[in-house]
Amino acid sequence: MRLAPYFAFLLLSWQAPAHAANFCVDTGAELATALDTAASSSEDDVIRLETGPVTLAAELVETVRGNLSITGGYAAGCLLPAGSSSFSTINAAPGTAFRLNLRDGDLSTLRLRFAGFNGVTFSDAGFDSDIVSGEIRVQRTAFIGNGTGLRLGADHHNVRVENSLFTGSTTNAGIITQGAGLAIERTAKGTPIVAVQVINNTLSGNRFGFAIITEGPLTFVPVLGNNILFDNRVYDLVLRLPTRVEYSTWVTQDFTFGGSLAPNSFNNLSSNPQLDANFKPIEPGSPAINAGDSTPVGGLPGSDYDGGPRVVGTRVDRGAYESAVNNASVLTVTSTANSGAGTLRQAIIDANSSNGAKAIEFNIAGACPRQITLTSALPALTESISIEGYTQPGSVQNESARAFDGTLCVGLLGGGTVATGLDFRPEADEVITVAGLAFYGFTSEALKINGAGSGLVRGNAFGTGLAAFIGVPELGDAAIRVQDAPDTEIGGSDSASRNVISRAAGAGIRLEASTGGRSVRNNLIGFNTAGTAALPNGIGITVEGSDRDVITKNLVGFSTAQGIRVLASATPAQETVITDNEIGVSATFGAAGNGTNGIRIEGGNDHAVQFNDIRHNGTDGLVVLTASRRVDFTNNGISDNGQQAIDLSPDGVNPIDNDVGQTGANDQQNYPALAKAEGTAVSGTVTGTLASANGTYRIQFFRTIDCDANGYGEAGQWIGQTNVTITNAGAANGSVAFSGNVIAPSASNFGFDITAIATDSEGNSSEVSACVPYVPGPIVFEDGFE
Repeated sequence: MRLAPYFAFLLLSWQAPAHAANFCVDTGAELATALDTAASSSEDDVIRLETGPVTLAAELVETVRGNLSITGGYAAGCLLPAGSSSFSTINAAPGTAFRLNLRDGDLSTLRLRFAGFNGVTFSDAGFDSDIVSGEIRVQRTAFIGNGTGLRLGADHHNVRVENSLFTGSTTNAGIITQGAGLAIERTAKGTPIVAVQVINNTLSGNRFGFAIITEGPLTFVPVLGNNILFDNRVYDLVLRLPTRVEYSTWVTQDFTFGGSLAPNSFNNLSSNPQLDANFKPIEPGSPAINAGDSTPVGGLPGSDYDGGPRVVGTRVDRGAYESAVNNASVLTVTSTANSGAGTLRQAIIDANSSNGAKAIEFNIAGACPRQITLTSALPALTESISIEGYTQPGSVQNESARAFDGTLCVGLLGGGTVATGLDFRPEADEVITVAGLAFYGFTSEALKINGAGSGLVRGNAFGTGLAAFIGVPELGDAAIRVQDAPDTEIGGSDSASRNVISRAAGAGIRLEASTGGRSVRNNLIGFNTAGTAALPNGIGITVEGSDRDVITKNLVGFSTAQGIRVLASATPAQETVITDNEIGVSATFGAAGNGTNGIRIEGGNDHAVQFNDIRHNGTDGLVVLTASRRVDFTNNGISDNGQQAIDLSPDGVNPIDNDVGQTGANDQQNYPALAKAEGTAVSGTVTGTLASANGTYRIQFFRTIDCDANGYGEAGQWIGQTNVTITNAGAANGSVAFSGNVIAPSASNFGFDITAIATDSEGNSSEVSACVPYVPGPIVFEDGFE
């Protein structure tokens, strides 16, 4: 097969994250060439493998810059997956190793099997950084018969491993990071707090099952949840640092040199999980069945290793596989009528009248889709229950990495007269789930979650999803309203969990006052199901009166007002984390700007707005109003917005003034005054001064293609940073000169302007500085050395 891009995208601006190469491969030689080509690019690259096995004939070692996704299981031509349970196997010739050295960006694997390698390694240890610079995500991937199954080096990448299988790792080196099914190590070259989440995996038949080690200070607590570690030759679980382990199963362990179970480790088993020869729980008696945590740290995937529904029964199973054992009482909807036998209304009435966990499934006669039109409000759900729309014949979960290609066969319509679609009222420790439904035409909200328990919202569509009904009235004040309900999850870590949330006149999602954080992850907000056309919400997401909400990895576009808005209120939100979102960018990396600001912070303190891509929005990219302090917005890419990249109230570019004793938006932190930026094409230095109060500051440098007309710039692409300390301030500012190193993320920094922002030790970040051009520095030899 040809090694060639299968789909082309236009580069809408120099700094937009565009796919430099999208490869479809079906031989080992093509895979090696694709990896070599992708590694030479700093842009986002996608490699798709057809289902047939490929063999790498020689050791593969690549240094990767930018984002890289490697996904298997595709039919010929790589346009569509061959099926939800289809994989691609990457075999090794004798003596072969597979190693990806990561510089920055995300690395993800999905539907792959690595077999016969001396070892498989993904590591960022060769690149020094003091920030988190990406994520390693391993989903539905098997490591079978390797010397070491998977060795992850994570100094400055977050790690998420889920729904994966590790078996047959045999290296007998006596080193715990070799011969392990999964080994995670940190050399502590960098200083960021790295997140490590290992959720719903099976590790069996290795020398060691799971091993984790750090050589530096403990700056993070790894989390292991819902895993099976069993029948590994030496130890099932090896810890060299405190680790939170919950709802997992292991028998043998080695906790030495600082290893221990961290606080909040609970509900673990030390017994035989009863797996069959394929590592699946033996039905019905395996203690792994319906024995996991359905709300683990970071969320629960929507599908299991095989691609089937992740939860069958009252709780998720432990390990990579989900059994077919359903211990819930099943209530089946067979009618589209508003009320009566076999209707959704009757199922809810019956569920509320009995104790114990229940599931509502669908088997409505007739072709997909089927429409349930309500003429009056449904009863509120008050018991733990799962509403499973994907049980309706013809329904298919989403497989697309950025869009929504699932098939929804059950629509719930309010007809423009019913206020609320589904009303969840979970009590403490209760979870109510809805998956696989399309919602239209409710005047207040399509889904309301209110209570001390939690809601799980996965794989649904709001205001879209059923083409035949696109003309019905839009949603009212919100598509989804969450009132309290800590640990509620909207979306999730995998494609099957993604919701499409559109056509709400108020907000797509409203997160209202809460006693604990909720998660909004990996959703399409303001788009059609393809992620390309506008189906606007008034605001994408609003946050009010909450505590530690996390909004991550969403596409938020086409809102008539803001993409994300954190409201001021009597008890404003605190510690909201807004990270890794694309705000104003479509699924095909085109412009999808929100009408006004990309992100608007009106109240609350200690918010983190980091690693977002904020572009094409109508006014300012990011706004912080007077009532907010300690809003840390480092490491974003902000450009091509209608006005400023970053605007601290009052409106417009603030002057460099006296920071001592200042109050207001981020304490009116001054931006740096840049003097010059010079060097070679690939590296150089930026010099300048910072005037502010006494303290330590982080200065981050960005490059941009176009400055604003007033001479101030964008924060388009992060290229370096330095730390400085001011000690000479009194009643007025002190100052400090700085010189920081910058590195080109692609071929050359020439032709770009450089800008900077400053952030104090409390997390108050500044606006963007004035621009200086990047110019050649002192004469150097062609190799870049003096």
